[in-house]
Amino acid sequence: MDDRPVPAFPEDLRELYTAATELSREPRLLDALAESRRELDLRREASRDPHAFLEGRGIKVPDGLAVFFGQRPRFQPRLQPGPDWEAFSVRLFDCRTYWIWIKDPDTGEYKPSEETICWGFEIVPHFLAGGPIA
Repeated sequence: MDDRPVPAFPEDLRELYTAATELSREPRLLDALAESRRELDLRREASRDPHAFLEGRGIKVPDGLAVFFGQRPRFQPRLQPGPDWEAFSVRLFDCRTYWIWIKDPDTGEYKPSEETICWGFEIVPHFLAGGPIA
């Protein structure tokens, strides 16, 4: 059994993390995710300008946070710009895996191919140039 203590969030991130987890549970955000998953134009709108997309649905993103929509998580907290830099990411992605038949151009035979389609959101601290955390 591992007896190392679990590290706590730094004080300056604790409030942002709480706000991010509360936002991730917001029913209107989950509804917006489901709505945008079904319609290509809404996915484009959500990806292009998440803030306006959410604001148009009555969802306010708390100061200090950013929300991104997409097919894959984009935030990489492992890439730290400095030794004291800390971050977090709250993610919810809905992935569906399908098997489709693809015709091999060389042989003309059909073979099954696995395709995975994902759509979701990610909530992260909002970063500004010149400093790790806004």
